[in-house]
Amino acid sequence: MKSYLDVIQNNTDFGFFHTLIWQNIVRDVYKVQSEPLFTMQGSKYSFLTNFEVNSLLSGHKFTNMPFNYYPKPLYNNKNLFVHSILELGKKAENLDAYIELKMASRLAEDILEKTKLLETKANFVSILNLPPTYDDYKNKISKKFKANLNNKYNKFSKNGFYIKNVSSFIELDEFYSLLAKTYRNRHRMVCQPKLLFKKLFQIKDGRFSFEIRTIKNQGNKICSAIVVILDNHGTAFYSWGVTDQKYYKYSLSYILINELIKDSINKGYKIIDFGSTSKSDQDLLSFKSHWGCNTFETYNYYLHKKHESIDLNSSYKCLRYIFSKTPIFIINSINPLIVPQLA
Repeated sequence: MKSYLDVIQNNTDFGFFHTLIWQNIVRDVYKVQSEPLFTMQGSKYSFLTNFEVNSLLSGHKFTNMPFNYYPKPLYNNKNLFVHSILELGKKAENLDAYIELKMASRLAEDILEKTKLLETKANFVSILNLPPTYDDYKNKISKKFKANLNNKYNKFSKNGFYIKNVSSFIELDEFYSLLAKTYRNRHRMVCQPKLLFKKLFQIKDGRFSFEIRTIKNQGNKICSAIVVILDNHGTAFYSWGVTDQKYYKYSLSYILINELIKDSINKGYKIIDFGSTSKSDQDLLSFKSHWGCNTFETYNYYLHKKHESIDLNSSYKCLRYIFSKTPIFIINSINPLIVPQLA
């Protein structure tokens, strides 16, 4: 008998956030239960990742995705998909919990009618569709942006910077130190636990890979970095980016992103997913649009609970101010405890 992975991997929407790799990472890092919903009748099937979360911020819930990733549901039979949601709804109700589903696109009206899911619009997701060649891409972006890029490459070359992928746990620690400091100082927020990056760094899979691409100075110090999850079926997920404040004037992230675009096109990739962005963060949305990204709404669906909108980009200002003054060694100690409570 085929396993559910054998079945769903043939779905064109199958991606990294449907894999057992990701489910195990979430379970191990955030200490949540993972029990995917898979139903099959003959050649018909329905699949949905499913995590049981019990956190201070959101309470007791069953969700297909903790945090702000928006995968697509995998099914070839709508009735089986509806059945899975209804069965999960019964389980949640018995446990005085609720359902939260995060989707990259709207669910059909008849699914909402049958399941009684309540729909809310969530974050924006920015998607860059890649042309066949890098020259084609350059022709799509504005002349002003191309000139700006050329200027940044000149600064990059003149100042002795170079690009290097993280290849050891020592470099991973250096990257994480920069990430934690930047989240505290600039964003006044906690970043994901170091264990998450260690788990991703150790991925060994024929289809999916994980890279931290950095720019270093002549002293071999990491000055800027981007984190990428690669799906060799044609998608690159640009998940995190960080630059040391001392090097902001060189705009090093532009170099890393442009090289990612160039490399992805050369490998025949079709899409770079620039990730989700809070609607209140207009500066970041504008930055992504300069690269040619199209912006799409994402959707959250709820059952057994009325959704209360929380924008972590603009909420809890007092607590975030206090957090920004907290020493890094304390932050690194409490991050693994705090972040799961934000799921």
